[in-house]
Amino acid sequence: MATSALEANTEYYDDEAVNFYKNPAFKRDLMLLTKFNAFAIIRAATLDPNTTEVLDYACGAGVVSLEVSPLCKSIVGADISKGMLGEFEKLKAPNMTSKVIDGTIPPETQFDGQKFDVIFCCAAYHHFDSPKDMTVSLGKLLKEGGQLIVTDFASGGHEAFMHQHGQPEGEQPSHGHHHHKHQQHTKSELPMSDEVLEKAKTTIVHKHGFASSELEEWMELAGLKRFTFDTFPRVHAFNTDSVAFAARAFKV
Repeated sequence: MATSALEANTEYYDDEAVNFYKNPAFKRDLMLLTKFNAFAIIRAATLDPNTTEVLDYACGAGVVSLEVSPLCKSIVGADISKGMLGEFEKLKAPNMTSKVIDGTIPPETQFDGQKFDVIFCCAAYHHFDSPKDMTVSLGKLLKEGGQLIVTDFASGGHEAFMHQHGQPEGEQPSHGHHHHKHQQHTKSELPMSDEVLEKAKTTIVHKHGFASSELEEWMELAGLKRFTFDTFPRVHAFNTDSVAFAARAFKV
């Protein structure tokens, strides 16, 4: 049984990798969020198909990498889950390669000195024990002039995030933001069994989204400048709504 968020994430995603697209409703909503993340990355990043070397950190099955791959020279997809990287290998484009990450040691020590023009991390910060430390580590993997782009749920705009990951009924988040009522998943709509949903909850460290000020502070600690934070119109997925952001900064 997992005893830490890192172990829980590795165990969960290894076990569930092959099941992610088997439920039609879950596949539909996951692909919707994939398109959103790809749009956010393409909109924020400076990409050149002849020169841009990209790192997709916490890449999962590589569905965002696949969308971005025609616009860059190469993409390395890195993840702690060998199961998810197995799915990555099944769908990868010719310029995509995968790399298993050891989550117990700093990421910047695991790329043999390789640096990247663009690093993106999509909808994974809520799984990290320390997003601040992760930001500093990813900053060390950037080339001079490189960009770090992070997407996740914005604080105050994460109804889907809380609903999907099991906010207890009647319990309100501490932020004091207004939240709408949403219809519950029916049993037939559940993308995963109750047992797997309970297991999924153990992978989530930060359940209330992130504020612009947090991302800006972490980017500054990483030595990154020219910070921007864009939020996007609400996206309806998993039977409810959420607001996501794309935060970007440069190594200059």
